Amino acid sequence: MTDQWKTKLTLIERAKTEPEDIETWEEFVRFYEPFIGMVLNKHRVDYSAKDDISQVILLQIWKSIPSYNKEKAGFRTWLSTIIRNAIARHYNKINATKQRENAYHELDNKTSADGLEEIIESEWKGYLTKLAFERLRESFSESSIQVFFLSLEGKDSDTIADELELTKDSVFVLRSRVKKAFKKEVENIRRHLEL
Repeated sequence: MTDQWKTKLTLIERAKTEPEDIETWEEFVRFYEPFIGMVLNKHRVDYSAKDDISQVILLQIWKSIPSYNKEKAGFRTWLSTIIRNAIARHYNKINATKQRENAYHELDNKTSADGLEEIIESEWKGYLTKLAFERLRESFSESSIQVFFLSLEGKDSDTIADELELTKDSVFVLRSRVKKAFKKEVENIRRHLEL
C-alpha cells in the first residue's frame, strides 16, 4: 500500500478525532466532495441545487463524524446513508413544493377572485378576534371570559349561572362588560393593523 493511500485511510480517523482541525477538514473535502458531486449527478440533482446539497452533506458529515463507529458500518456505507438521506430530503422538498403549488392552482381554479377575497376576509376577522381575546384575558378574570364564551355558544343566562355557580345578575354584568371591551379591543386592533 502506498503512502498516499495510507494517508487517505488515516484521514477518516483524523477527521473523526480532530473535527476542528481545518487542514484535515480541507483535505477531507478535497477528497470526498468530487465523489459526492458524482453521486448527485447520477441522481440527476439539478445543477442549481447541487452545490447547496453538497454543502449540506459535508456539514452533516462534519457534525456526525465524531460519532462514526466503524464497528457498526463501513465508512462508505455510513457516507452513503448521509448522501442518500440528503438527496431524499431534497426530492421530498421539491415534491412538497409542487404539491403546494398544485393545491394553490386548484384553489385558484375552483375559487373565483371574489371567493378567495371572502376566505381572506373571514380569516382576517378570525385573526382579529383571536388577538382581541388574548388582550381581554389580560384584563378580565377567567370566569368573566367563560361567561362571554358560553354566551357566544348560545347558552342563556340561567344555564351559564348554574354552570359557573354565579348569580344571574353577575352573568349579565360580566357578559356586558366583556362584550363592550371586546368590541372596543377589535376597533383598536383594526385601527393599528388596518391603517
